[in-house]
Amino acid sequence: MRKATMIALALVFVTATAFASYQYKPEIGETPEYTHGLPAWVDMTNQVTSMSEPIVGSISGTVNSWVYNNPVDGYNTFVYQFEIGGGGPVARATMGGAAWQGVTITDQGTDGDTATKSTPAGGTTTWDDGDPYFIQRLAGEGIAMQFEDADVGTLLYPDGSSNYIWFHTEYSDWGVANVALINGGESGTATAVAPRPLETPPNGVPIPEPTGLLAMGLLALVGRKRRK
Repeated sequence: MRKATMIALALVFVTATAFASYQYKPEIGETPEYTHGLPAWVDMTNQVTSMSEPIVGSISGTVNSWVYNNPVDGYNTFVYQFEIGGGGPVARATMGGAAWQGVTITDQGTDGDTATKSTPAGGTTTWDDGDPYFIQRLAGEGIAMQFEDADVGTLLYPDGSSNYIWFHTEYSDWGVANVALINGGESGTATAVAPRPLETPPNGVPIPEPTGLLAMGLLALVGRKRRK
């Protein structure tokens, strides 16, 4: 097979696999669906560490994050919540692939809280509980939490917050990664706990991301269209 053909096929494969990992909010009827409700082991007894870090940029607020260890399988669950203080509204939060590369995610979801936390988007299928429209595995193995897309979902305005969003992994260590929050021209960055399978520093020491989180998030925000 010619080299050019092999490269083209490889690109098609990467693109197909990268965009086959959307997990949609269960109530809107899309499949596959992410889980509603926290895992049973997410409690103080199994908490490994936590962080609350400020969001810096035209979007301000706090990113809260936690690590919980499942005593049955020995692997970690990573939990995130985004509290918005100013700027925004926030439509998307991303974490780059340096933290998640090679990490298997076996389940993901939210705490399933129905309390009012956010502002419904302009479409007919909207909610105000702070749930994302979908959770996505990015091409570089990072993760994205899309709150609003094409007027469907919810928006995190100042004084609003997300639900608790969690990822259970097949990974038993943790580190610190960068988080980007975006919506059009507004953006902010923070740090949060995350897996670190490629890190050489000890736990809690961040390493640089190989690609710009904001650029990656903006490209996905612009290029993503709602499935019909």
